[in-house]
Amino acid sequence: MHFAILGQTAVSAVKDVNLSAAQRRAVAALVAAGSQGMPADRLMGAIWEDDLDHTGPLKTLLSALRPLLGGRLPKGSAGSYRLDLDDDDTVDVTIFRALVEEAKAALEAGQRERSVRALQQALGLWGDPPLADVSTNVDRLNQWRTDLLLERQRATLTLLQTRLDLGEHHSLVADVQRALSEDPLSEPLYLILMTALFRAGRRAQALEQFEIVSATLFEHTGYGPGKDLQRLSEQIAADTPPAVTASPPAPARAADTMAYPPAQLPAGVVDFTGREQEIADLTAFLRPDGERPGVPIAVISGPPGVGKTELAIHVGHRLRNYFPCGQIWVNMAAMSDQPPVIADVLAELLSMLGVAPRDLPPSTAQRSSLVRSLLARRRMLLVLDDVAAVHQVQPLFPGAAGSAVILTSRIRLAGNGIRPIRLEPLSADEARNLLTQIIGSERVAAEPEATDEVLEVCSGLPLAVRIAGARLSIQDQWRISHLAKRLSNRLPELTVDGWDVSASVADSYHALPDDARQAFRILSLAGPGDWPIWLATMLLGVDDAEPVLETLVVHSLLTPTGVDALGQPRYRLHDLLREYGAMRLAEHERSTERDVTIERLIMGWLELTDAADANVTREPYFSPLRSMRGTFAPEQSFTLISDDPDGWFATEITNVLSVIRLASQQQRHRLAYGLAMRASSYLVREERITDAEDMWRDVIQAAVAVSDVGIIANARLRLASLIIRQHGGPQRALPLMDTCITSLAQQSDRRALARALALRAACRYQIALEEQDAANEHETSYNPYLELAALDAQRSLTLARMLTSSHAELISLRTLALVASLRGHHDEAISLGQQAMAVSKTICVEPGDGGYELFVLQALVTVLWAAGQCSRALQECERGRTLAQALRHRLAEAGFLEQAGDILTTMGHGTEALTHYHRASQMYIGEMADQHRLRCWNKLVAADVATR
Repeated sequence: MHFAILGQTAVSAVKDVNLSAAQRRAVAALVAAGSQGMPADRLMGAIWEDDLDHTGPLKTLLSALRPLLGGRLPKGSAGSYRLDLDDDDTVDVTIFRALVEEAKAALEAGQRERSVRALQQALGLWGDPPLADVSTNVDRLNQWRTDLLLERQRATLTLLQTRLDLGEHHSLVADVQRALSEDPLSEPLYLILMTALFRAGRRAQALEQFEIVSATLFEHTGYGPGKDLQRLSEQIAADTPPAVTASPPAPARAADTMAYPPAQLPAGVVDFTGREQEIADLTAFLRPDGERPGVPIAVISGPPGVGKTELAIHVGHRLRNYFPCGQIWVNMAAMSDQPPVIADVLAELLSMLGVAPRDLPPSTAQRSSLVRSLLARRRMLLVLDDVAAVHQVQPLFPGAAGSAVILTSRIRLAGNGIRPIRLEPLSADEARNLLTQIIGSERVAAEPEATDEVLEVCSGLPLAVRIAGARLSIQDQWRISHLAKRLSNRLPELTVDGWDVSASVADSYHALPDDARQAFRILSLAGPGDWPIWLATMLLGVDDAEPVLETLVVHSLLTPTGVDALGQPRYRLHDLLREYGAMRLAEHERSTERDVTIERLIMGWLELTDAADANVTREPYFSPLRSMRGTFAPEQSFTLISDDPDGWFATEITNVLSVIRLASQQQRHRLAYGLAMRASSYLVREERITDAEDMWRDVIQAAVAVSDVGIIANARLRLASLIIRQHGGPQRALPLMDTCITSLAQQSDRRALARALALRAACRYQIALEEQDAANEHETSYNPYLELAALDAQRSLTLARMLTSSHAELISLRTLALVASLRGHHDEAISLGQQAMAVSKTICVEPGDGGYELFVLQALVTVLWAAGQCSRALQECERGRTLAQALRHRLAEAGFLEQAGDILTTMGHGTEALTHYHRASQMYIGEMADQHRLRCWNKLVAADVATR
């Protein structure tokens, strides 16, 4: 069977195989791919010329194609497809190359006529248009296509030159002009054409062609003809017969003494993923522009392992056709112990440009000047990898328009006219796509959750993803979940066959000055998220942290993330960089450095959170905390808190929770408990219940590890107070509170016991209320939970008054008022509510203490409404709403609006009730907002129906 793809794709055996257009493109792609085959996604791109998923149509197309190819198209394996050709099958590309080699051998043997016949036969295999069905949408195919067209161009030049040497100048002119219509910038073709015209006695036309090529080259490239064309023009003008050139000239403008233009770019990776915007920006910027006077220089920078070199190579290959004089690749090895000497690099570059060793200028400046002179007449692309500084490579830069330069560096470089391209880690989808291309879509689809775990560890770093993919490819019997478990150790596992994330980061780390290395280690404790500049000041113990932070940013080891709502610059360490810094901190010879840093970190956050907590509405079931002020946190940060405590908490709560987790892990459970108490009010006010629960569970786990029964009991009590707030929560919280009360009684911690009893009383009351609502009873019968709630509240009240604990007294009185109301003892309920209100006013010291008054007002509204005192209840609702506004407590404000709606509904004021329910539904926030809104909307609908 014969496969032809040099023109329109055709397959023939005894007779031609009838192929559809899509089948022709599939065959062309698979023939071009060879025995290596082609991944399914690339094959789809080659067939349908887009980046969409055509998995189903692809399978249908290949199923129909298989019988036509007689078993030469096996089913895909590992997401890849290939053609298995028989020994007697032929491919026109292979025949073309064999004929070109035959022609070359004949020419070397002096057999020009035989060489011409072989080349004519080889070029006769090509169709018009050439390679009609070979896709340009797939990088690998496009590169193969470009290389093959270059081979055709060289064969054409060799044929024309050989025919010229054989004296066929009369019949040659039309063929050369036809070749020039396809390649109008080819100086070698003009050399042949002008020589043929001159020998045919058409001297004036030969000189006219020189004017044409001069104008064409200057218009499109910015330079004129090379030395060979100029010399030929002078010979023709002087009517001197030009010498016959036996060897074919190079197909593109290059150094006068080079057989071929340099093409030094390393091979690009076939599974290059993402970076679409960066590629678009680089290609648009670097492409030659006749109107741009200067040399475009782009620098690709980013952290170690982010894929700077891969991107430079990928873009360089895409731009090959724009730089026909060649592509130069130089590894400047900035991270190595012995980077190359610039004078030696210049010598190597001049050698590539055709300068003999004996002609090399002695000084660096002279060599640099000669490089600029030689490049001034050429369009070349220079890719300088791993650059330390602009001044290091400045002598290599071209001086005139036409060429372009790509730099890669871990350091953020700057300079006149240099275009910075900053690389960040891959997105989650891009990282998944890269891993899929490495190990195959079947394995990824079989274990999506394990894949997510692996990619989470890699944190978007292409080097890490490639290492993970390589390990899975080598250990093809491994499940992805097995690697995910191993990667719990992260950095030590991210290494394979010379690739090593730790080693890559280490190069950048060791390139830092001493103070920046220390800062990098210490800042690894700043947290997994971003953090403000004042935190660096606090951790580093310096007055001004900006200089050292700027050093880390310049070296791509620290990422600025913007400015927060408080106007503070924020930064972030990539997860793998942070882990490397933590590893260095742990093993550093000054063993106290880590301990001191952790202590400073926790104490600083404790001081700041305490200051912010004083301005936040208190968590109602727990007593106010004593204010503290220390020396760890910088003064500037306290100013930020006093200006906007809510904004500070909203910005930093994630970091606060991370520090609580760190303190819990570092056997500092009491500090973790103190910090959690000060973060709790904000979390409860914003109804971030899950965050608060997780926080208290971390503290409990740390306290259990050291058997601190006091902290365990109090932290569990806090956890129980959160559970109560949830649907069905009181029943779930009750056993936990029973355990806490038993433990506190055994410890003789009477203050905590009074608080715990008050909380259990509120819990039991809530259960009784829910049971009554479920039974739809309006008159309360005996309920054991209600009686137990009264007993707990009375015990708590007795203890509170004996210990002069105003907070426990307030909670007890409030619960007793609610219990009395539910029993129908309305006068007693109102009296107890008023007593609780009086106590709440004695507690108010800090701005956030007004929350206790809010808490009592909510209960007082309930008992007044139950007592039928609707107007007074509405007045207290408005008072509570106004106070909630002043305390910035949206949840409480929404609650009072909803209560007012309930009362107005009872009073028959349905229209007003609708307004209150609607406003309440719009104000609810937090995790349970949807439940609150649904409840309001149900009431709103009921009120609307009642008004009709």
